[in-house]
Amino acid sequence: MKSWMLVLSIMLISLPMKSAFAQSDADYQIEVENNTICSFINGNDVNIRQSPDLNSPVVTQLNHGDGVRAV
Repeated sequence: MKSWMLVLSIMLISLPMKSAFAQSDADYQIEVENNTICSFINGNDVNIRQSPDLNSPVVTQLNHGDGVRAV
């Protein structure tokens, strides 16, 4: 469980929608796509928090099948 929390506590970009973390610079987007691995969420209502702490505020929730990239 801690390893999933650590992975999910990293700033994530949700693929289906434009995230607040995403930068508009096209070169940056290409760099991210070429140097990161896309993963998919297996659970529902997965909390993405501001920092790796259960008391930290929830930034968003992801559901089964949502794609993410750690940056």
